[in-house]
Amino acid sequence: MPRDTRTGPKDVLLEYLTNGVEGVERLNDDKGPFTRRTLRDAMKMLEERGSDFAALEAWCKKTQGFGLNNRGSAHGPKTGEERTYKAQGKLGAPYMKLPLRTLGIKPGQPVKTAFLEGKLVTTA
Repeated sequence: MPRDTRTGPKDVLLEYLTNGVEGVERLNDDKGPFTRRTLRDAMKMLEERGSDFAALEAWCKKTQGFGLNNRGSAHGPKTGEERTYKAQGKLGAPYMKLPLRTLGIKPGQPVKTAFLEGKLVTTA
C-alpha cells in the first residue's frame, strides 16, 4: 500500500531552516504545490519559535499571492480584465464584495463610486 506523500508544515519548516527558500522551492517542485494552510502553518511555527521567516513570507507573496497575515489571492484580476460577480445579501439589501487591490486601494482608504446606467465606476 503506497504511503501518503503530502507535504506538511513541519516538512516546509525543516526545509526552510536547513536550506532556506531554495530548499522550499525545490520541495514545492518535487512534491507538488503546497496548500495555503501548509505554508501558513509553517510560518506560524517559525513565528512561535522566534525564527526569522521574512524570506519565506516574501516567497509566498511572490509565488502564491499571500503572506502570513493576509488572505490575498494568487488570481486577482488584472487591469483590463472582466469578471462577473454575484450579488450577496440574503437578509438585507444586496451588496457585492470586490477585489480592490488591482486599483491600489488599501483598507480604510476612501473609494469613489459612480452609479451609471447599467454600470459602476470605482476610482481611488
